[in-house]
Amino acid sequence: MAEPKFIHLRVHTAYSLSEGAMQVPKLIHKLHEQGVPAVAITDTANLFGGKAFSKYASDEGIKPILGCQFFLRNPDSQDKLKSKGKIIEPDKLILLVMSDLGYENLMHLMKVAYLEGAGPQERAQFALSDLEGHSEGLICLTGGVEG
Repeated sequence: MAEPKFIHLRVHTAYSLSEGAMQVPKLIHKLHEQGVPAVAITDTANLFGGKAFSKYASDEGIKPILGCQFFLRNPDSQDKLKSKGKIIEPDKLILLVMSDLGYENLMHLMKVAYLEGAGPQERAQFALSDLEGHSEGLICLTGGVEG
């Protein structure tokens, strides 16, 4: 097998409603056919497909990279002058798990996003400061149109 030139690190599955349509087993089968050695799923604000993803990928010889796309609170969203009365949408941030500690930190940030970070009628999100002390074992990707 030739060395891969590209590994997908931002794949959405059917667990990212209205962003991805591919079911995890079908995705892994397709990637296996293409000889892809590794892939990261980064569904938006959830890890619902994580267990199935890890199992199917490992069974097909593909290295599973678990991750999540989070919403990161825009610091200007609470500033009336900077927002000019408009709703400022949160930015997007991808976190990939490198280790067991990284997984624990991802779970902590997920809890913060849903239980502490979101106000009424807001998306689950956390502030950049919430990453302090909970970033070890994680790789952060901020690229992309909404990064």
